[in-house]
Parts: sequence; C-alpha cells; structure tokens
Amino acid sequence: MSSPANSLPDEIISEILAPALRITDAQFSDPRSSRFMKFSESSSAYLLVCKSWLRVATPLLYSVIPLRSRAQAQALAAALTANPELGRFIKRLRVEGGYGISMDAILQASAKNVSHLCLSLHITHSDNASGLCRGLPLLSPVHLILDGGRATNSQPVEKLIDVLEKCLLAWKQLVLADFFFFFFCHPKICDALAKAPALETLVIGGSLEATRVPPYLHKVAENPSLRDIRITWMFFPHLSRQMFCDEIRAYPRLRAKETTTRPLIPPELNTFVYPAQLAADPAQEDAIWSRILFFATQPTDYHWGIPFSERIPRTTSLYVCKLFARLGTPHIYKHISLTVVVRRLPSLLLQVSRQPSLGRNTRSLYLNYDTTADTLKALLPHLPSLVTLHLGQDAHMIPWKSFAELSALVGPSVQILRGMRINKASGSATPQLFSLYTQMRELHWDSGTKFKTDLRAVAYSALNHLVKLTIDHFDESLLDVLARMELPALRGVTFRPFRSNPTGGAEFFRKHGPKLTQLTLCESQLKNPKLAIWRNCPLVTTLGVACDKKHPVDGSWVATFETHPFLETIVFESTSYIQYVGS
Repeated sequence: MSSPANSLPDEIISEILAPALRITDAQFSDPRSSRFMKFSESSSAYLLVCKSWLRVATPLLYSVIPLRSRAQAQALAAALTANPELGRFIKRLRVEGGYGISMDAILQASAKNVSHLCLSLHITHSDNASGLCRGLPLLSPVHLILDGGRATNSQPVEKLIDVLEKCLLAWKQLVLADFFFFFFCHPKICDALAKAPALETLVIGGSLEATRVPPYLHKVAENPSLRDIRITWMFFPHLSRQMFCDEIRAYPRLRAKETTTRPLIPPELNTFVYPAQLAADPAQEDAIWSRILFFATQPTDYHWGIPFSERIPRTTSLYVCKLFARLGTPHIYKHISLTVVVRRLPSLLLQVSRQPSLGRNTRSLYLNYDTTADTLKALLPHLPSLVTLHLGQDAHMIPWKSFAELSALVGPSVQILRGMRINKASGSATPQLFSLYTQMRELHWDSGTKFKTDLRAVAYSALNHLVKLTIDHFDESLLDVLARMELPALRGVTFRPFRSNPTGGAEFFRKHGPKLTQLTLCESQLKNPKLAIWRNCPLVTTLGVACDKKHPVDGSWVATFETHPFLETIVFESTSYIQYVGS
C-alpha cells in the first residue's frame, strides 16, 4: 500500500522541498566565505527519503552549486562523470578557490547551462587553478560575480586573470557584472570590461571610505554598451557620499540619471472583495486579524548590517486602520523593549495606567540605558503577569534593598531574570529571598552580596523550577546556599569569570553536579581538585570554557587520566580577543 506522500504530484513535492534546498540570490552572491559554512545535516539527505523525493529534489539540489573546498569539487566531478545528465541541472555555480583539475570536468559537464557564475580571486599559491582556467572559455554566462576584495598575489590568480580577460571579451551573453571591490581593479580586468561586447550593467561593492571615484571607473564607463553602473553602498559618513556624488556630476558619462518610480505598465485593477462572511461575523473577523497581527508584530533581532532608516518598527501595522490598531496593540505590549528608557518610559507608564489590560498582557520586558531601581518600581506594579525581565548591560546597578522589594513584587510570576546587576548588601543577607521566585526557570546572578549560611536561613525548597543558572560576580556564600537547596530541575550552570575569579563551590558540585548536562567554567575551576569536575559532573554533554585576556587557556586541564563517557562538545567562550597558549 502506497503512502500518501508517494501519491502526491511532483509539482507539490517540489513546492514542499524547494524552501529546504533553495539558495537565494543574496546568499549566492554574498562575498563572505562563511555563508555556506554550516555544521548541519547535508541537504542531499532529502534525496535519500524515497524515490519520488530523489527524482524531484535532484534538479533543485543541483540548480545552485556552491563549491567551498577541493573535496567538494572532486565529489561533484565524480558525480558528473558517472552521470553526465546531472550537468544540465546546474544553472548557478559558485567557486571559492582553484580546486585543481576537477573544475575542468565540472565546467565541461555544465558549460551549456551555467547562466550565473561566481568566482573568487582569493586563491593561494598552493592551490591549483588549471582546471578552472581550462574550463572557463567553455561557458557563456549572463551574470558574472567576481570577489576581488581578498585577491592574493599568486601565480594561480595571475593565470585566472589572464583567462578572465579573454573570456570577458568573448562572452556574448554577459550583460551583468557584479564585482566586490571598489578602490582597485586589475588593469587587465578593467580593459576587458571596457570592451565587453554585451555588458549593460556593472555593480560595484561600495566602501566605508569612498570619497573619490576610483580611476578605473572612468575607463570602464567608455564601454558603449554599458547603460548602468550601480554602487552598493555600505555605511559611510554623509560628507563622504556628498564628495563622491559631486565628482560623479563632473563626468558626463558617469552622471547619474533621474529615475522614476512611476510604473511603465498601468497597474491592474484591484478586484479584491472583502469576504462577506468575515464582515458579517465581527468575532471571527477579530480572531483572524488578531492572529495575523500576532505574527506581524513579533519582536525581531536587528542586525548591524541593516541601516536604521530601513528597519521597520513593530508598530507599523497599527497605523493601517482602527481595526488593526485595536487588535494589534495588545500584541505590541506583550513584549516591551525600551532601549533608551528615560525618553519612552513616561509614555509607557501613561498607557499601562490608562489601560491596565495592556500591562496584564505583558510577558517580557527589556530595559537598557538609564534604567534605575526607581524605573522598575514605577513600572513593574503595572505588569503583574511578567515572565521575562531582562536588563541591558548599560542599565544602572540596583541597590540590594530595592532588589528585595522588587523580588516581592515580581517573584510569583517571573520565570527568567537576566542582566540585573545588584549592589552588595551592607551586611549578610538572608537567602530566604530566593523562595519568593516560585516559578524561576532561568537566573542570571551578578552581585557580590554575602549570604547567611546557617541551616535556619536556607529555604531548601526554593528555586524548585530553576533549570539554567548563570553566575557573573558572586560571593562564595552564594554557592554554599545553593548547595543546601534541592534544585531538582537544574541542568545548566555557567560561570563567567570576566569580573571576578570564581572560588569555592566544592559542595555545590558534589550536590548538583550529577544532574548537570551543560556546564561552563574557567580553566582554574576545571583544574581545581576540590571541585573534581570530571567526577562530580558525569552527565555533562556540553562543556564551555570561559576565557579572556585575564583568564587565558593553556590546555593543561585536558591532560587528565579521567574519562568522561557523555561529553560531546567543548566550546571556548570569550568576550574579547585573547591569545591561546599551548597545544
């Protein structure tokens, strides 16, 4: 009996597999060599599921080929030699090196089909580009991407440039050239671009320091077929861009033309009709739009590569109509993030005071600049259902007395507490405070407060739900207190020695070590015989080694006669550049 998957048409299977096998245009042309460096299951594993997946996924897998090593090139050459039909599927080929004679076999098998070619001039002396040089003239790409930003002065590179010069003059279909260098272009490449017979568009990677037009650009602009030169800018000072544009205007051939955003083809009539069934049922309408807005307003991690002007605020959807504002506002307040607290706090306090339902809906709160104890005291009473409280590294330190007051306020609901730096208490504090956090699953501790450690002071059942513990600055008494608690759910502990030298903890590891599966320590702790990490933590699968300039790694802790049957991964965690010593 055939399974439902085997009865699906190839077209549907292709739509299912395409997202898993697709390499986008941006990924294909990205000059960063690490783009395809992923330690995960090979995408070719999809071909092994069943025959129908093999039949459908093979063209998808071979349509875009990134080659990052000689071994990959050899494997592809062997596959194409055994089955030349695979070559007709290759449409885009990215080659990040020379990779020897194997490239000749690859290019011969795919020469008629490759329309997009990405090459790198970062080829070392020990690499061999003979196969690449021999096979390039067989191609006739439409789009050439050349990464010359890290070009090396080696014999293989010189040979490749000689071949590229001839190819650029011979390729009749090459209409788009995309180069990742700005200040310098090899004279041979420059001459060839100026004479490329079909070149219409030249794209050049911009620079942080681009204040002048590079000399080679004037020569390339003489190409009569060239219609468009595009510079993909990175971050740069406004003054630098202005100077660059002023120089562009001085050369008629380089002068930018005005572009219009008016479509050349009139837009089609909008035939969309709002569903009558949805309009007739307000409850169903609200439920559907609320679910859509839930995804549209989810918080995202901003990347430094995205200019601030291009970042889309989460609140954008709320300005579409009153319906969106009413349904989307609760989703916005579910996750609150204030980077500059002093500027936005008054508005936030006003809203949660006027509409208490918004505060009751809040689950996570992130505060950074200018955050003080007074800030938290004013805001947290309005957030009774808060689950995650995260303070950024630029928040102010919290007095111990204020921390005790806040613990009584949010302890019953908070499950994750990160980044709160707490001033040292004036005397020995009572650890009974931890019993207030009845739902705590993740705790980041950063305080030098000394605790009372007598038996009557410790709540043995405190932090019963704690799974992950991260410790920055601390007093030894903290570990003594934790050692007397049961902590039945604890599985991960991280010590970060960047502001203090971790000491103590022998009883802590004897009590809780057997439960841990993730552990991060500094090297001095690993070598401390009193802690006996290898013996007390037999179930650890991931071991982190925290290090920085003050706490370098010499590797001596690895030289042990003890065995550890479950350890799978060792990760070196550093906050800054350090020099590793030893072998």
